[in-house]
Amino acid sequence: CLMITKPAAARISKQYLEDAFERNPDGAGIAYATGSRVKIIRPMWTFKEFYNQYLRHDHVPMLIHFRLATHGSKTDLNTHPHPIAKHLAMAHNGIISSVKPDGDESDTRAFIRTHVDPVVAKHGPASAVEAAVIAEYEKVIGASKLSFLTSSGLFHYANKDLGHDHAGCWWSNNSYKEDRVRYTVTNYGYQYSNAGTVGYTKGNSTYIGSEDWWSCAPKQCVACG
Repeated sequence: CLMITKPAAARISKQYLEDAFERNPDGAGIAYATGSRVKIIRPMWTFKEFYNQYLRHDHVPMLIHFRLATHGSKTDLNTHPHPIAKHLAMAHNGIISSVKPDGDESDTRAFIRTHVDPVVAKHGPASAVEAAVIAEYEKVIGASKLSFLTSSGLFHYANKDLGHDHAGCWWSNNSYKEDRVRYTVTNYGYQYSNAGTVGYTKGNSTYIGSEDWWSCAPKQCVACG
């Protein structure tokens, strides 16, 4: 999965979003803050549908999620972000092995049912993102990450340091980045390696670049077929 928290002023390139959707194809969703509530649009099963909704709401704070299913099938209810209350939504990236899903319930929904909903029921929605409560979540979720969006446009995180900031947004992992390959041109053909850069060597010269046709896409890259 991939989570993105996007402040109102940030803009995300279409290529980043499309790559993220292709690598996490099991349902996309958006939560956005209106000031009086959090609205959720989910699931979206095509990139066109997702991108149209993104463009409609990219002027407000937004929590975006692309799902790669692990626990639970590809259903509306298992798609993120999840409603916690009128003023709060949550998304998750990772696997929470310490919870036991009920039937076709995802591990995220099981975590919400067992650890978030009881806090909200007892102390109210605002308590679900208090620092002390977040610290308790982190004891349960291991290396997973959680993101919350409030109706006022504030973001809260569990294990935020396991993600990173880029282009004015926070990203839970690197799955939005296009894979690049490095290979060497010799008299005998192409040698491929996953080196994180692209280039070729011919004679005594080595060339490194980022031309589109060097992408690791079989229809474009002669080294990959």
